Amino acid sequence: MKEFSIQNIILEDGFALSLVGLSIVFTSLITISFFIYLLPKILNVLDPILPKATHLHHQTSTPKPKRDDSQTIAAIAYAIHQNHKENN
Repeated sequence: MKEFSIQNIILEDGFALSLVGLSIVFTSLITISFFIYLLPKILNVLDPILPKATHLHHQTSTPKPKRDDSQTIAAIAYAIHQNHKENN
Protein backbone atom coordinates (compact mmCIF):
# COMPACT_ATOMS: atom_id res chain seq x y z
CA MET A 1 0.00 0.00 0.00
CA LYS A 2 1.29 3.41 -0.93
CA GLU A 3 1.93 6.07 1.62
CA PHE A 4 -0.39 9.08 1.47
CA SER A 5 1.16 12.18 -0.03
CA ILE A 6 0.21 14.99 -2.38
CA GLN A 7 2.79 13.69 -4.87
CA ASN A 8 0.85 10.41 -5.23
CA ILE A 9 -2.34 12.34 -5.95
CA ILE A 10 -0.60 14.36 -8.66
CA LEU A 11 1.07 11.30 -10.24
CA GLU A 12 -2.03 9.11 -10.22
CA ASP A 13 -4.33 11.77 -11.77
CA GLY A 14 -6.20 12.33 -8.52
CA PHE A 15 -7.16 15.89 -9.45
CA ALA A 16 -8.70 14.78 -12.74
CA LEU A 17 -10.64 12.07 -10.96
CA SER A 18 -11.92 14.49 -8.34
CA LEU A 19 -12.95 17.01 -11.01
CA VAL A 20 -14.87 14.30 -12.87
CA GLY A 21 -16.60 13.29 -9.63
CA LEU A 22 -17.47 16.90 -8.80
CA SER A 23 -18.88 17.48 -12.27
CA ILE A 24 -21.01 14.32 -12.07
CA VAL A 25 -22.45 15.38 -8.71
CA PHE A 26 -23.01 18.97 -9.88
CA THR A 27 -24.74 17.82 -13.08
CA SER A 28 -26.94 15.44 -11.10
CA LEU A 29 -27.98 18.19 -8.67
CA ILE A 30 -28.75 20.58 -11.54
CA THR A 31 -30.86 17.89 -13.23
CA ILE A 32 -32.80 17.18 -10.04
CA SER A 33 -33.46 20.86 -9.34
CA PHE A 34 -34.56 21.40 -12.96
CA PHE A 35 -36.97 18.46 -12.66
CA ILE A 36 -38.39 19.88 -9.42
CA TYR A 37 -38.80 23.24 -11.17
CA LEU A 38 -40.67 21.65 -14.10
CA LEU A 39 -42.80 19.22 -12.08
CA PRO A 40 -45.75 21.60 -11.41
CA LYS A 41 -45.84 22.54 -15.10
CA ILE A 42 -45.77 18.90 -16.17
CA LEU A 43 -48.58 18.05 -13.74
CA ASN A 44 -50.70 20.94 -15.03
CA VAL A 45 -50.34 19.58 -18.57
CA LEU A 46 -51.17 16.04 -17.44
CA ASP A 47 -54.10 17.07 -15.23
CA PRO A 48 -56.77 16.78 -17.97
CA ILE A 49 -55.35 13.43 -19.08
CA LEU A 50 -54.97 11.69 -15.72
CA PRO A 51 -58.11 10.28 -14.07
CA LYS A 52 -59.43 12.02 -11.00
CA ALA A 53 -58.72 10.37 -7.68
CA THR A 54 -61.62 8.51 -6.16
CA HIS A 55 -61.89 7.52 -2.55
CA LEU A 56 -62.45 3.82 -2.08
CA HIS A 57 -63.78 4.10 1.44
CA HIS A 58 -66.72 6.39 1.85
CA GLN A 59 -67.16 7.49 5.41
CA THR A 60 -70.75 7.95 6.35
CA SER A 61 -71.15 9.79 9.57
CA THR A 62 -74.32 9.25 11.50
CA PRO A 63 -75.22 12.24 13.59
CA LYS A 64 -75.18 11.42 17.26
CA PRO A 65 -78.44 12.17 18.97
CA LYS A 66 -78.16 15.12 21.28
CA ARG A 67 -78.64 14.18 24.89
CA ASP A 68 -80.15 16.46 27.40
CA ASP A 69 -77.62 16.27 30.22
CA SER A 70 -79.12 19.12 32.20
CA GLN A 71 -80.70 16.79 34.79
CA THR A 72 -77.41 14.90 35.24
CA ILE A 73 -75.51 18.16 35.65
CA ALA A 74 -78.08 19.41 38.14
CA ALA A 75 -77.79 16.20 40.18
CA ILE A 76 -73.99 16.43 40.26
CA ALA A 77 -74.13 20.10 41.24
CA TYR A 78 -76.60 19.30 44.03
CA ALA A 79 -74.37 16.49 45.34
CA ILE A 80 -71.32 18.76 45.35
CA HIS A 81 -73.33 21.48 47.08
CA GLN A 82 -74.53 19.05 49.76
CA ASN A 83 -70.97 17.79 50.25
CA HIS A 84 -69.64 21.33 50.74
CA LYS A 85 -72.57 22.17 53.03
CA GLU A 86 -71.80 19.18 55.29
CA ASN A 87 -68.06 19.92 55.42
CA ASN A 88 -68.50 23.56 56.42
